[in-house]
Amino acid sequence: MPKVVKKYKIDFYNMTIFFNPIFCCFSFDKAAFISISTCYNYLKLLGIKREKHKHRRKNHKKGLRASAPLEMLHMDISIFKTINNAKVYLYVICDNFSRCILGYKVSTKYDVGLVVENIREVKQNYTLLKNTQLIVDNGVENRTHLLNDFLDTVHLHKIIAQIHIVESNSMVESIFRQLKYYHIYPKQFETATDFINEINAIIDEQSNRPLHVLHGLTPLEVLHGQLPNKHALQNNIALSRVLRLDVNRKSNCATC
Repeated sequence: MPKVVKKYKIDFYNMTIFFNPIFCCFSFDKAAFISISTCYNYLKLLGIKREKHKHRRKNHKKGLRASAPLEMLHMDISIFKTINNAKVYLYVICDNFSRCILGYKVSTKYDVGLVVENIREVKQNYTLLKNTQLIVDNGVENRTHLLNDFLDTVHLHKIIAQIHIVESNSMVESIFRQLKYYHIYPKQFETATDFINEINAIIDEQSNRPLHVLHGLTPLEVLHGQLPNKHALQNNIALSRVLRLDVNRKSNCATC
């Protein structure tokens, strides 16, 4: 069998095609009758690998990452629909480092004034850094003279994602997805009033939910100074693994 695989490898390798046509040739040429998984296993055992061309697109493996809380903020608006088809607009400002929602406004109408009011409250409630950046998308609410004039007065540097920088505003979009699928959609709000009455509890629950990306800490804990440590539980996990193996070796299963 390895000789057969090698023969087809030599014939097809220079053509830089995928290996699944080789599997098809095995069957049609009656050279071998094996499953496709067995074919790939033989190719792997023989060290046969197809050389891939270098990817032409630039791959941004790591997105925007702040080194401390309140260093980089994200702002966006999302629209939610209730069961009676009413629209609810949720205005959110979140912190990049902690993923914590710093400020939010909710309304049944699209209002650019709420964007400014949301920033004003965040500025009052938190001590922002001198070089704090505000990442926004290119929505019409972020291109008004009202917003630009206000940002100049509070000394916030606005950066439009995918225009001033190549990265997107995906941080706040990710938080919107979490709000939708973990909190909002399961509750199935009947009216906009029901949504507005529950939004405070939803934001509080999101801010106090442990996140894997924060290595088990909650957004509020990280915002208030705790640093995520991916090595914090490694010793306990390694010790537990040794103990489980020791227990399993000392006991037999029911069928033994």
